[in-house]
Formats: sequence, C-alpha cells, structure tokens
Amino acid sequence: MTKALQTCRLRPASLRADAVDATVELSLALRHAAYDGRLPARPGEQRTSDRVGKHIQRRAESCRAAWLGLNPAGLSATTASGVDDVWVKRQYRRGGTATRLIDATCSGLAQRDFRAAQTGSENFNYAASALFEDPGWRKIGAELVRIAPGIRHEALVYTRPLPLKELP
Repeated sequence: MTKALQTCRLRPASLRADAVDATVELSLALRHAAYDGRLPARPGEQRTSDRVGKHIQRRAESCRAAWLGLNPAGLSATTASGVDDVWVKRQYRRGGTATRLIDATCSGLAQRDFRAAQTGSENFNYAASALFEDPGWRKIGAELVRIAPGIRHEALVYTRPLPLKELP
C-alpha cells in the first residue's frame, strides 16, 4: 500500500490571533528539538509557552504559517529586514513547505522596498543550514560566537536578493 503524501496549505496573510496558541506549541517543540543540549538554560530566559506566545503575538503581523487542516505544520517570521524563526515539522520537511514560507516572508520584505533579505543559523542546525545552502541564498559570513562560558558555536549568515518593484 502506498502512503499518500500530505501537503500543507500556506496562509500568506499575517497570523490570526486565534492561531497563536497552536503555533506556540509548534515553535516550542521544534526549538527544543534543535537546541536542547546545544544551548545552556539561562535563569529567567526559559522558553515557556507564555513567553513564546507573547513573542509570537508581538510579531503576528510578520508571521506566515503553513497548515495541514487546522494544525500548523510550519511557521516563519521577519525581523526588521530579515527572515527569522523558520520552523517546519519534521514530517513536512523536504517538500517545499519551508521554501514557500520563506518566499512569502521575503515577499513582505520586498513590498517594504528591501532589495535583499538576510537570515542566519547556527552551524549545528543542519536542517536550517541545508535550507539556506540551496540556490538563491548565498553565505556571506560566519562568526564564532560565545553562547556561554566555554561554549562557542559558529553563526552563519546568508543573503538573498529580492525582486525590485518596477518604477512607474
């Protein structure tokens, strides 16, 4: 028997208030999978549901989500001028979900007249690094950053040109 591949539907609009809770759980689970054991816990800086929820609510206007029915499968957001917080559930990776989320996020940057987007990832986040090693993105730098006493990781920085609006 062949297993059917489920594809996610992208909502390119900003994240609705009623979807924040579901995306918080997604974000927390994927953050833990990527960073637990890599980054030390710091008192007062724990990634709790409440804290991540407030973070996502503040950025809801810049968030884009991919959905499978009523369940979030992925999330991305922008910073002032870059792509940030790209999270896709493992079972929906390598099927274009992250690329579509990033394209929607970059489209928002282009509408705000940015000529390029930037993003970054840690060298140990292999899924993110592989995503940004694809055509269209170019690695422009890497820097060894001190995360905590005795713990250093290489921070990778990528850029991608954005389409310019046609002048009237």
